[in-house]
Amino acid sequence: MFLSSMQAAAAAPAPIWNWNFDWTVVLGCGALLAGYLGAVGFKINRRTILWVVGVLTIFIALTSPVHDLGEHYLFSAHMLQHLLLLLIAAPLLVLGLPVGLMKRALRIGWVARTEKVLSQPIFAWVLSIGTLWVWHIPAVYNAALVNHDLHIFEHLSFLVTAVIFWWTGLNPIARLQMNTLPAMLYFFFAALGSSILGLLLSFAPTSLFPTYANPVDTSHLLQIFRDTWNLSATGDQQIGGVMMWATGGFGYLAGVVVVMVRWYRRDQLKTFRENIALELEREGQKARLAPVTNDV
Repeated sequence: MFLSSMQAAAAAPAPIWNWNFDWTVVLGCGALLAGYLGAVGFKINRRTILWVVGVLTIFIALTSPVHDLGEHYLFSAHMLQHLLLLLIAAPLLVLGLPVGLMKRALRIGWVARTEKVLSQPIFAWVLSIGTLWVWHIPAVYNAALVNHDLHIFEHLSFLVTAVIFWWTGLNPIARLQMNTLPAMLYFFFAALGSSILGLLLSFAPTSLFPTYANPVDTSHLLQIFRDTWNLSATGDQQIGGVMMWATGGFGYLAGVVVVMVRWYRRDQLKTFRENIALELEREGQKARLAPVTNDV
């Protein structure tokens, strides 16, 4: 009786809400929070909140059940993880950067030179979108799934190149921001690049990734996905592809919206300043004419 109970427990599906607190993720996210809060003097404002939410997004993407599901069973879960890093965490980190601190950092010669190279629009675009495509080459993708260190490097490369991409497109320092039209094209073609890759994955006739086609069912979840959910490896890949071309595409297009809002605000501010200057000029003319009118 006892032996049969143990066997039943071993065969029971592991709860899919298990979190995996990898020490590298915990240490990395802790360092990002501590470093930022120390740099800004623990002041809480809008940018601080954006940074904290960005770090929490990284933490959730890499420690929540999404991580284990994406690593062992579901391509769509892995795609969700990547989208969290590329389209939520990275732009939040960029928008959360303190402008004053960034300006002081850019007064340092090597920092300014490095930023100038990395923030070239064509370079930043090719680096980020190219990284996205390279990691979805089946051989490279499968290698990352079976090698933990390579998997960590994959996530780091996604995050770092995405931060460079969003810094270039949404630079918080006004004098370094791209002009409106080039910035809109920058994000539009990023959305196009992501969508094309997603469409290729969606319309692939078979599963491209052996890890998902024949998963090692260590958590005893495969029956749930294949029988209960009726989700084949090819169907799962199609869902992941749709997530990339739909969600991913619209995520990059959100950058176009931010650029247009910035342009509108700058135009409104310019108009406001011109109106103020015009009013001051009129008041000055009235003041100069007033003595002449009084003499007459």
